[in-house]
Amino acid sequence: MTGIACGWIEDGTVAMLEAGKRRDARARQQIVTETLAHLKPVRHPASYFVWLPMPEEVRADVVGKALMRARVLVSTAHPYATSKQVPHALRLALGSVDMDTLRQSLKTVADAVAKYAY
Repeated sequence: MTGIACGWIEDGTVAMLEAGKRRDARARQQIVTETLAHLKPVRHPASYFVWLPMPEEVRADVVGKALMRARVLVSTAHPYATSKQVPHALRLALGSVDMDTLRQSLKTVADAVAKYAY
């Protein structure tokens, strides 16, 4: 296995695979821009994850449960919190579905956040 890994590093296979993944992640982040920019997501342009802070009047756990019922799985910030005060935010994974499903799922997220804002 070490020989294969070293060969891939030396022959450029790893660099090619990495470049392809970064292109894919950027395309997915563009969909985030198109669907969630008004919610001010926190993200890196070549990442497969997004932090979506909730507006002050919206609880992340309520939105997360509503999304679960809609079959869109997200995580609240709770499992990732390093302080006593857990941010009201959702963590969205972008890499596990095709682009059309991602676009629809992100629209569902935006609709759920809007529904629970008061």
